[in-house]
Amino acid sequence: MQYFKSERFLGMLYFVFILTVGCITAIIATESSGKWDLLQEKMVSAGYFDSNEDPIQTSEYEKSWIIRTYDERIGVFDATGKLEYIVNVYVFSLPQSDQELLKNGILVSSEKELEALMEDYTG
Repeated sequence: MQYFKSERFLGMLYFVFILTVGCITAIIATESSGKWDLLQEKMVSAGYFDSNEDPIQTSEYEKSWIIRTYDERIGVFDATGKLEYIVNVYVFSLPQSDQELLKNGILVSSEKELEALMEDYTG
């Protein structure tokens, strides 16, 4: 029992506490700054996600996508933010208004809308 009251034990306990608080703060700051999605995109492109993971099952009515700039091209992401595919159209070749829309992300809520938008961008 004396060990738990020792200065060494209390110092280690304090160190672990500070380390934990620092890690939690870093995660919250990264997530709230919007950089979490960028980190996730890099992990997807680097192959860190297991391809055996079960995708989230949604009905046809709930399926939606986010179309936005990815690696200077157009990226199509599912509703969870997972990169589905990249359209081989460079964003800088599009009109400025389209570049701004893609920078902010375009929410698409149906396959027909997605197909129409992709046809607009690919010609």
